[in-house]
Order: sequence, then structure tokens, then C-alpha cells
Amino acid sequence: MPYYRLTLETGDALDDGGAPVVWAACPDLPGAYEEAPDDAAARERLRDLARRIIAEHIVREDPLDPAISAADTPPTGDDPTTLLVAVSEADLAAARAAPLLVIEAPEP
Repeated sequence: MPYYRLTLETGDALDDGGAPVVWAACPDLPGAYEEAPDDAAARERLRDLARRIIAEHIVREDPLDPAISAADTPPTGDDPTTLLVAVSEADLAAARAAPLLVIEAPEP
């Protein structure tokens, strides 16, 4: 199972209702942005979304940003600026069965 390492950015914001939230994003993976009440929840939601986006890219044979590295074994250590995402065969099967998350418009 490959492990993908993505650059992680986090911060604080207010949601539409004015409540404080924590946001997490992976700038090298378009669409990978989540908000939650706390840091751990934002990261976990982002990891789930990133797994779906990466699986969809793999299924469509669409290349990922070169800044996203992959390894067959999980890296050691904990880096707070990195999000580690494992993508399994089950994730790929789910991506094949699900509607596309990313729909690209053809160029004129």
C-alpha cells in the first residue's frame, strides 16, 4: 500500500455562522481543504478527503503534483507540516465505483 506525503497547512477561521474553526489544507492537491472544530478533526477529515482525491487520480491515470511524494512504507517520525495518506486497493475500488470528485472541463 503506497503512502503519500503531502504538504500540510493549517490555521484558524470563523465558519459561516461566526463560530471558530480550524482549517487544514494540502496546497499541492487541488480541492483538499477541510474545516472542523479542532485540529485533530480537521486533519482527519482532510486525510479522508485527500485519500479519495488521490485514489481518483490513480484510477483515472491522472498524474499528481510532483511535490507529492509516495513510498511503499510509512515514513518514521511525526512532521507537523506533513499529512501522510495511505491509499489501499479498497480505496481504489471505491473510487472506481463512486461519482467523480474532480470534473475537468475540456479546453476550448
